[in-house]
Amino acid sequence: MEIFAHRGASAHAPENTMAAFVEAYNQRADGIELDIHSAADGTFVVIHDDTVLRTTRVSGTVAQLTYEQLRHLDAGASFGPSFRGERIPTLAEVLDFVKSTAMKVNIEVKGASVSEERLLELIREYGMVDRTIVSSFSWNVLRKIQALGYGIEVAPLCSEIHVMTPDEAYARGFKAIHPHFRSLSPMYIRRALELGIALRPYTVNRAEDVSALYRLGTHAIITDDPQKARRVVEQMHSG
Repeated sequence: MEIFAHRGASAHAPENTMAAFVEAYNQRADGIELDIHSAADGTFVVIHDDTVLRTTRVSGTVAQLTYEQLRHLDAGASFGPSFRGERIPTLAEVLDFVKSTAMKVNIEVKGASVSEERLLELIREYGMVDRTIVSSFSWNVLRKIQALGYGIEVAPLCSEIHVMTPDEAYARGFKAIHPHFRSLSPMYIRRALELGIALRPYTVNRAEDVSALYRLGTHAIITDDPQKARRVVEQMHSG
């Protein structure tokens, strides 16, 4: 079972920062999950919310700020004083780091202004086509990416309420689903396995949930704490 670090190792470092992604690598994550928006100047920036308030304690909307303005904000101090000075990274910076590792990257498209064409060009520029998954709650975004023909894996995100079944995913040509882990049942997982649909549920943080999903054959999990998940998986594998 692969372990993806949710917004990096966000239990240990400020989410969606280089510190969190480096920590995910140090904790032996198989991949990182991150969120992107487009800044006012078109730069792809790695941040979850459409405003900077929660992570930087400064008011402002990502889409209305240039990267020159965003890069001066402190995205680490609110997590802890030892992370003071951590910045909002660009997607290019993260891809440059990940390409030097064996990790995969799961890019969640958040902002409506993100250009699918430019995103795929950037992924190709960094030689990450084979190690990138693009996910989104907007299934239209994923269909556009499929139509562009780069061969990058796409995965619809599903909430606890709006769930795509494995059969629906198969019919739409999706080879993976990223559901909320509470929406899964043994029957759902079994059907996905039968159809060859990869499941990467989020956000799996409790050891008992990690072990349950491992027993059921889930392909991967997305977790805030890759270190804890790695311990559970190794114990399950050896036991």
